[in-house]
Amino acid sequence: IADELKNHKEFFELFADNLDSIDYTTIIATGNAVVISQDMYVISDYIKYDIKKREANISGNIKFYRDGSLFLRAQKAFVRFDDDYSMIEPFYMQDSKSGIWISASSAKNESDEYEFRDIVVSGCDIDSPIWHIEGSSGYYNQDSAIASIWNPRIYIKNIPVMYLPYIFISTQNKRTTGFLYPELASSSLDGFVYIQPFFLALQDFWDMTFSPQFRTSRGIG
Repeated sequence: IADELKNHKEFFELFADNLDSIDYTTIIATGNAVVISQDMYVISDYIKYDIKKREANISGNIKFYRDGSLFLRAQKAFVRFDDDYSMIEPFYMQDSKSGIWISASSAKNESDEYEFRDIVVSGCDIDSPIWHIEGSSGYYNQDSAIASIWNPRIYIKNIPVMYLPYIFISTQNKRTTGFLYPELASSSLDGFVYIQPFFLALQDFWDMTFSPQFRTSRGIG
């Protein structure tokens, strides 16, 4: 096994409390298992690594770190190191700067691009978000930090307030054209107020914000 691992040194390093081998082609790592590959490392309870195929089945409290920061969590994952490909379920990822998080029933990752099923996006507390967006499927490009959502339903607490066929959200704190966080209010004059700003920033020296809104006592505007 040592000779085989020498050929894989540029791809990964593998550590654990317990390491076992099967037919000198598969390594079983259990207890604080860690796999390091280039700028990413993964911590989990269990890793099964196929030396010849350079594939890993990972399970149990999985945490993926990149550039020293936690960027996604899962319970089950399959990683193909040669192709930079992985399948992860369930999926959870959070941007450390903006606080925007994405969860999904499953995700497929290939070359820093993610495809999701049953996606949920929010910037609030995950246990009880003030607002969140649910979609049937989604896509996330890690380079552009743009999340695209198909069939999104926008919720305030547990109340659906808007449906769109498609929406995209930036997870970065910089000037980007797109929807801003919704605004909520309530008064005796206007009733319940929902405002959904849209920010337009096509050039560095000017921008505009459109704010479509709905007031239960006064209508739309």
